Amino acid sequence: MLKLARKIAQKVPMVYQPKNYENALKQLNTAINKVTIARPANLVEFYAGRCKSIRSSLLALDIKDSDINDMHIIHVTGSKGKGSTCATVEAVLRNLGYRTGMLSSPHLINVEERIRINGRPISQEYFAQLFWDVHSSISRLDDSSMHTFLHYILVMACKAFVAEKVDAAIFEVGIGGRYDHTNFFEKPALSVVTHLDLEHTDMLGNTLEKIAWMKAGIFKVRLKIGLLSLVLPRLSQLIKQMALCVCLSNRRARLA
Repeated sequence: MLKLARKIAQKVPMVYQPKNYENALKQLNTAINKVTIARPANLVEFYAGRCKSIRSSLLALDIKDSDINDMHIIHVTGSKGKGSTCATVEAVLRNLGYRTGMLSSPHLINVEERIRINGRPISQEYFAQLFWDVHSSISRLDDSSMHTFLHYILVMACKAFVAEKVDAAIFEVGIGGRYDHTNFFEKPALSVVTHLDLEHTDMLGNTLEKIAWMKAGIFKVRLKIGLLSLVLPRLSQLIKQMALCVCLSNRRARLA
């Protein structure tokens, strides 16, 4: 019976789906729960696999690490205020004459709001074009099980920002920072930590210190960090110490 069913399935013609916005959303929705959240013991391995998958997807689109680094990445995390901080930084840079890209989450009404060029959400047509270009390039990769909703949106944003030749790209962390899907950048221009509070304690830890450790995971070697003044003094000191642990100089661990 199984062989017969396969033969019948092979003879059934494939239904053509127009590569439009509506079908892009349908395809994206199927990817929302593709990967379940790993247990804490597996987070490091899971994170390494996710970073590798993101880089593989970008390479499939002919986007190299140097293309990402040249965008002058500003990576923002925090418990509160990271979205408004991203928006403020973007507006300041844009008003100074720089071409900007911004990836934020979640969206208010439509998913394309997450990806912005020069302060404006991309159009539904451009969103669909990005999705289908990405989908056709990465669906053949061996790590397709890692291609979640957030994976697609991140890769689409990177593709858009590279294509649009932005001078600066602002990326808002989803949850935490250390193991977040956005934390694959090797050389961000600036890493920012906003106000910290108890949040997602099942994933990030049940103390402010544990949450601060998760947030500080976006720091990279020899790069600048910014701490908003709302960060509690004891957490500010803790974050600076964490910055030093990844070989940042104390002078660069400054309040912004």
